[in-house]
This record gives sequence, C-alpha cells and structure tokens, in this order.
Amino acid sequence: MNRILLLVIAFLAFNHFLWAQSTPAIAPDFTVEDLNGETHNLYEILGSGKTVVLDFYTTWCPPCWNYHNGRELHKLWERHGPDGLDDYVIIAIESDGFTNLADIMGTGDNTLGDWTEDVGYPMVDNNQIQHLFNIVGYPTYLQICTDRTIIEMQRDFQNPNSPTVMDYETEKLNCSIPESANNVTAYAYDSYEDDICDATIFQPSVDIRNSGSDKLTSCNAQLYVDNILKEEIVWNGELNTYQHASIPFSEITIDDKTKLEIKLSEPNGASDDDLSDNGIVKQLKVAKTAASTELLLEIRTDARGSETYWAILDKNEEIVAEGGNPLVGFDNTGNINSTAPDHPSAYGGDETILETIKLTNNGCYTLVVTDYSSNGICCGYLGVGRYVLKDETGFILAVGGEFQEKVRHNFRFEGGVTSTNNNSLNADINVWPNPVHDKLNIDFELNASAEATVQLSDVYGNELKTSSEFIQTGKQFLSYDLSVYPAGIYFVSVITEGSIVSKKIIKN
Repeated sequence: MNRILLLVIAFLAFNHFLWAQSTPAIAPDFTVEDLNGETHNLYEILGSGKTVVLDFYTTWCPPCWNYHNGRELHKLWERHGPDGLDDYVIIAIESDGFTNLADIMGTGDNTLGDWTEDVGYPMVDNNQIQHLFNIVGYPTYLQICTDRTIIEMQRDFQNPNSPTVMDYETEKLNCSIPESANNVTAYAYDSYEDDICDATIFQPSVDIRNSGSDKLTSCNAQLYVDNILKEEIVWNGELNTYQHASIPFSEITIDDKTKLEIKLSEPNGASDDDLSDNGIVKQLKVAKTAASTELLLEIRTDARGSETYWAILDKNEEIVAEGGNPLVGFDNTGNINSTAPDHPSAYGGDETILETIKLTNNGCYTLVVTDYSSNGICCGYLGVGRYVLKDETGFILAVGGEFQEKVRHNFRFEGGVTSTNNNSLNADINVWPNPVHDKLNIDFELNASAEATVQLSDVYGNELKTSSEFIQTGKQFLSYDLSVYPAGIYFVSVITEGSIVSKKIIKN
C-alpha cells in the first residue's frame, strides 16, 4: 500500500472537520450507478416505502474497514433487505476521488482489502454524493426515513461494530408516521427562482406530499399571484404515504417583484386533517442594478481552482465576459472521481483573482459560475471559496460560493445615466450625515410625479428596508432610523421607472 498517499489523504479527511457543516435536515435527491451497472434513485426508493442507509467510507480508512468486517450492515441487509422484511436499502459509497475500482476490489495501492467480498447491497464509487450531505469524516452512516428526514447514526468509538443492527432499528422508530388519514402537504415550490430583470415567462409548480395514512387520489390546488387568485385546478393521481408528485400550473408572465402563493385543500375530497402545511409562499425579487460601466468580480478559489469557470451573459445568453477554465464551461460538470482538464487560463488553488468587466449596453445580464466536480467552491475540505460581483460604488450584485454544478445571478445595468422617461430622477440624491449613527436623512428630486422605491441594503446586497409610494413632482425628503442596525457599510437606492441612483453610507 502507498503509505505516504494514505497519510496525505488521511490528513485531508481530518480537514473535513475544520470546515464542518451540519448534515441537512432533508435528504437531497441523487441518482447513482452501482458497481454492477444498476441505477438507484434516492427519492424513488423512499417513495416505495423503504428506509435508506448510506455508508460513506474510503478504502484506506481503518475504522471503515473494521466496521465492514464486523458485518453489521451485512446483518441489517439479511434481516431487512429483499430476502428479509424488504423495508431497507443500503448503499455503500466509496467517497475518495483519488481511489479507484481496483482499490474497492482489494487489488489497488490504497486499500485495506476486498470491500466487495460477500456483499449483497449496492456498492458505489462516487466522490460527489458526500458533498450533498456535508460529510465531514469517514466513516459516516446516515439513515434516511421515508419522509426524507435524515438521522446521522452515532458511533461508539469503543465498539468497532457500532452502530449495530439494533441501533438502526431503534432509530427507525424515531421516523415520523402519519397522524391522520387525510393530509396533503405543500412540500416545496418547484419552479423559477431567479431575480426578475425583464418580463419573464415561466410555469409555477408545487411539489406535494401525501402526509396522511390513506392513499391520496385527489386534491385542489390554487395559485395566487400578489394575493390574486390566478388559477385553480383539481389534481388526480395515486400517492402512498410520503410519496410525492408535482402539480404544474399554467404559464404566467411577471416583470416586477412578485409574491406567489400556492394553497392545497380537500385531500380525497375531504377536509384536511392538518391545515398547518397546506400553503407555500415564494417571494421573487427584482434583480439588483449596477450603476457603473465597470464591474469588479472577486473570486477566492478553493483547493481545486482549475474546476471553476464563470461567465457574464447578456439578455440573449451571449457571453460578454468569461474567466477560469473554459474546458469546464457551462456543461462539463458532475464529473466523478476525476480532475479538471488543464488549460492555461485555469485558476490555481486557494488564490484570489480580481476580474474587471466592462459593460456597454443597458439591459439584463446574468453571472453564471460552474464547477467541474459539482461541489461548488465552498465549504468542504477543499477550502472556503467565494465570489463577489460589485459595481464601482461597491454595491454588491451577487455573492456566493456554496452551490453544486452551476449557479446563476441576474442583474441589470443602467450605466448610471437616467433614462429619457419623464419619471426619472433629477440629478443626484443626497444622504446625511455620513457616517451616520442613528437617523439618516435622504433628499432627491423628481422631474414628474412617479412611483418611487427607496431601498436600504447591506454590503451583501440583502434588502433590509423597502418603501414604495407615489410621489409628486419636486423635491422630496425622507429619513430612516438606522439605530437598529449594526455598524458597517450600507447602500441607499432610489428607484423610479427607468432610473436608479445609489449612495454608500457608513453606519458607526
């Protein structure tokens, strides 16, 4: 065995704990192919009524090997697999991208033996699934209930055969069970989520779940747009307990910030036994606006900077600026157990890059960031990377780093020049005092009566306070109480149709 490589990889595994994140409460879906070429989808398995155990291990991990040879998962499979009660599925996931099939078979350089010997449950070679579950060390055992909630199995470090079969069975008793017969749940909004820049056409939909003990065969679904009922449909189907389905509505067009609300009712034509989970609300925001022709993109890469690519797209999805590894591009993502292809423009690991972007045409733009291995640039053992896009005033248009294969941020560019629309701002806005301690004063002037929005945002672009009202022609005076906000940098923006002016303020 390659002992040096083993020590290096063990060190990397230890560093998982340095950047630890908690296991998500709800299991994310994934589809994976096992060593025999069979495909497994997590949500389909759970929807069939079976509990799932995920075994995250590496071939060079001694505690993993000891537990494997203790055969607790083998016993669980014999008792609860297809030849037993058939209420469990176990998936063993070799999670190190530096190992290979030979290591799993026991013939490679970084293995403690043959992991496949006398194993009946699916075995997988995949280093991506661990990122979905924020795995921070090996071994880790997750038990997933049929309602998609996750239980991280606790290990007794004095007992190499922990967790035992009884531990799994005991924890399963903590999985939720329906408390009533008829209960439909609005589980998740499942449609367009980007900020709104121009008029956008999309089809709203909702993920529903049967949370009752009776089979769900019908329910009513209503779509409200800004508190106005737009559509009501009757869904018909067949869902067992904790199974899911999607209900699509008709396409809608929106061009401003919008509140979408979906309400469910009358499961199986009866009253819902639990009204607390029948609705879901989604607030779609307006894209932030850059007021300068020059933007600054700051990227802090993780340890594998060559996996990162970014681009700025115009409203026609044409590239106006790009950087990072073009061999990753928009679609070369989701790569398992491999390294990104070499390219001269690829970034290095753990470095900070400053990219300047110049825009000429007013309109809508989109920042797209992708990752070759579909684990983003934050926040696992590879490091804490991030990206920040801002204009010359320092106003942040997009910020992030924690994503999977791709992330998008819409923003608008107006060049800082007011439009020819009669409802535009006249010249500048004034804010004082600056720095401010408690009361901030704002004055500006309108050429004509208009709907104006005054917005207070923090340095990360989060809207803290927004007020909109119809304002008459002439000079205006407003004030904000900033005493409730911590010290830092903020932005005040006055927005009218076709124009926006922002000012940076310092709160002390």
